Amino acid sequence: MITLALDSATPRASIAITRDGGSLARTDTDGERTHSETLFRAIAETLDRAKLSFSDIDLLAVGLGPGAFTALRVGLTAIKTLSYVRSLPLVGISTLDVLAYGLFFRNATDSGAIVPMLDAKRGEVYTTRFEIQENGRLTRTGEYRAITHRDFITTLTDAEVLVGSGVDVLGGEIPAGVRVAPRVWWDPDAEVLSRLAVEKFEASGGDDPARVLPLYIRRSDAEIHWEKKMEGFN
Repeated sequence: MITLALDSATPRASIAITRDGGSLARTDTDGERTHSETLFRAIAETLDRAKLSFSDIDLLAVGLGPGAFTALRVGLTAIKTLSYVRSLPLVGISTLDVLAYGLFFRNATDSGAIVPMLDAKRGEVYTTRFEIQENGRLTRTGEYRAITHRDFITTLTDAEVLVGSGVDVLGGEIPAGVRVAPRVWWDPDAEVLSRLAVEKFEASGGDDPARVLPLYIRRSDAEIHWEKKMEGFN
């Protein structure tokens, strides 16, 4: 099975093409330009390096966030358009899951818990919690949520390892004993996304593209600003 996977939840988008779990080609954008400027060219370049065309793709995978509102829309629109036009099955996976499983698949931690976190701006982080079970499986045990960095710090224990751009929001306030994954693994990895999507597809089939929506968690800044503006007219 050949899978095209894309995660655009963060400034640096990740695109990967895999075949039966093996990487054929990947592209990670530099984060200096918007996804509207770079994403479609990056997808085309990744296909070109893999020596494939859209007609060769069997499955599409997309990261659902949480993340930047516009960035998520651009990535999701691209993948859903391909799904409709090419009649390809589509699977959506949370970007927080991708971060956590990125450590888990690499056997990069002996911690009992993995806490993925993304910078949500305004002094907040998007996060959840995963635990490594006795049977060796990784299980999500927390809700997806946005939380202030100060409140987040109070929830930490020394049994956890943190991963993702949200670590920077904490500054130097990380409690002693809490571990942090190497920065090289802080960005979502489309190859990990592809692996999760294939596993989900083989277990339960593809998602209904109409129901594949961004995992926003909280309202956008534009919605908040509009609401405040309208309060003046009430």
